[in-house]
Amino acid sequence: MKTFTETIEVSTNGKPEYIDITDKAKKIVEKSGIKSGIVVVFLMHTSCGIVIQEKCDALLQDFWDMYDKMAPKEPDDLHKPDSKRFYHHPDPNSPLRQKDPNYMYLNGHSHLRAYFLTPSITFPVIDGKMHMSWTQTLFFVELDETRVRTRKITVHVIGE
Repeated sequence: MKTFTETIEVSTNGKPEYIDITDKAKKIVEKSGIKSGIVVVFLMHTSCGIVIQEKCDALLQDFWDMYDKMAPKEPDDLHKPDSKRFYHHPDPNSPLRQKDPNYMYLNGHSHLRAYFLTPSITFPVIDGKMHMSWTQTLFFVELDETRVRTRKITVHVIGE
């Protein structure tokens, strides 16, 4: 059995967005040389997700509209003394603050939205290609809108 791993880096704009990573993942599978097996696409983050969906602007807008209703963004600034909070996260007493004193991003809504997505997706590899239908697009979904950053997506191919 052979394995091959590469990382896709995605730069986000500090806003919720869909980013098509289909071609990048497919190229990694082809580069692996594996003809038969599986590929796992995995995120090491908690306020974003991976989804397979049609590439349709109206459908993507429906997704954002649903999320805005289900888990709206925090309306106030955490640092205002009279702020009214929707969410308990971020917890000012979190152990994560000991590692990073700036860990107070108002992104509770992003984490709740991520509960309804997955951090990984597995595809079959058949004849050296990632097996998908022509209607499917592999999207990285940025749910956090607190800052611009680079997200890392691990693509791990296993097979022969």
